[in-house]
Amino acid sequence: MNITGGILARIISLAKILMLGNMLPTSDNPVRLDEEIALLDVISGGRIISGFVHGIGIESWANNTNPIHNRERFKECHDLVVKTWTTPGPFRWEGTHYHYRAVNPWLMPVPKPHPPVRAPGTEQFALTTTQLRRIIVPASPAGRFSAPLPAAECRCPFGPLPGGLRYGRCRGSPGGRNRPAYAV
Repeated sequence: MNITGGILARIISLAKILMLGNMLPTSDNPVRLDEEIALLDVISGGRIISGFVHGIGIESWANNTNPIHNRERFKECHDLVVKTWTTPGPFRWEGTHYHYRAVNPWLMPVPKPHPPVRAPGTEQFALTTTQLRRIIVPASPAGRFSAPLPAAECRCPFGPLPGGLRYGRCRGSPGGRNRPAYAV
């Protein structure tokens, strides 16, 4: 998939390129994934938007990872990728699922502190997890992140979202229509 991003970076000169589909929980080498995305970002001149997905059970089975640890591996892999993007090496990483004696990134992405990150999701877990990691998660068309709430009741369990953003779909939009909200 990242090969396609390299081709797009070469033939498209102005548009941003969303690389949605890098499965973090099934990745056995998040440092390699990080370096691939950083390389694409440098080739494109900073136009890559990195999209991380959780994957489903069959992908975990096919990659010989335990699907029970899918969420834990997603969190740890994401944290390692972002640290590799933002910290010049070498540094040591000792996590629950990933262990590296020395991580020494040879390429840093163009945008600082790191490229924008997107992750799809349709449950409250996606919002609470990704808010802590500053991943942008667009609300689904069906608004399944949470039940529709009046604008006054839209609250974040960890405090208010920045910029007046709300969880899920809120009824407080102009004209009485529901509009998707975004978590940053």
